Amino acid sequence: MKNKILSISLIAAFLSSGCAVLKTVSVTSIPAKRDQMVSTMTNRWTFLGIAFDNDFVDQLVEDLKSKCPDGMVTGILTKSEIVSYFLVFQEKVSAKGFCVKGAASAQSKDRFTNTTVAKGN
Repeated sequence: MKNKILSISLIAAFLSSGCAVLKTVSVTSIPAKRDQMVSTMTNRWTFLGIAFDNDFVDQLVEDLKSKCPDGMVTGILTKSEIVSYFLVFQEKVSAKGFCVKGAASAQSKDRFTNTTVAKGN
């Protein structure tokens, strides 16, 4: 009876254990004015770590833009990590940055990539 309980306990511990791995971290230039921080996160689950695309990450850009409608997001820190549970994996991607409010000009800057876009095109 003790061997059966020990075996069940070991199997339960093995199946419920997990491991987290930080894959990548990146950061853009941090602005001098850091009044408003914005952040977002997305994740997905995969079986055996098999994934056919990374489309789940695309929503991060739109989420950051929506949280800074009258400005530009800079100083962006992104993290990509994987948490594994036996045969199932969770991929997490998070992004946070600073919303910098700016004056409108003849040209506008893309709030996420900090690239200049001419108006009227």
